[in-house]
Parts: sequence; C-alpha cells; structure tokens
Amino acid sequence: MKPDSEVLAPCLKTGGFSPVQVEDFPPTGPFIERMEGVLKHSRLVLCDISDDTSHLVHFRPGLAVGLRAKILLYSRSGQDPVGDLAGTEVLHYESTEELHAKLADRLKTPAIRQT
Repeated sequence: MKPDSEVLAPCLKTGGFSPVQVEDFPPTGPFIERMEGVLKHSRLVLCDISDDTSHLVHFRPGLAVGLRAKILLYSRSGQDPVGDLAGTEVLHYESTEELHAKLADRLKTPAIRQT
C-alpha cells in the first residue's frame, strides 16, 4: 500500500505539521504556479520518490530545493534521489507502519523542528 496524505496526515499532525497538497487548492492558474506558492510557504515538503516512472517524482523535490524549502524524501522501493538531489536523506520503508515510525522519529529531530 502506498501511503498518501490521508495515511500520513495523523503522523504529520502529531508532529505539529498541517499537511496540504497542491492538488487540494482550487485551480486558479497554472499548476506550476500553485505548486510554487504552496512550496514557498511550507515548513516541510514531504516527497515520495518510490515511483521513478512518474515525471513529478524528482520534479517536485527539485523545485522545493530550488525554492529553499526543507524537504524530506521517502521511498518504498529503495529508490534513491538522482541529480541535484543525490545525497539527500531518504526514509526507506517496507510497510506503512514502518514509515510512520521513521517519520515520527524524524519529525522530532532539531533539524526538522527548527523549520
């Protein structure tokens, strides 16, 4: 099962974050402009890089880095980031429960809490 906002939301809320997705906002202009607006105002950008066949898998975290947003990547498939994102920490997981545990621990770290 691939985690989504409904599955991850309780963990993020417990960590003091208010999860949102670009797709949740009304289409008031080009998608890229909405994405940029959301990323600029985010304390943390959580990106799933499990599906390396999707054109957005590395685009969204790359854009977030370009906008100087704090990112946290996760992957079920063991996929690692490429290009400018190479070397970025990835939370690898086998089950949703494992991802929740790793995400909860990571959200408690000073590097994330200071965002």
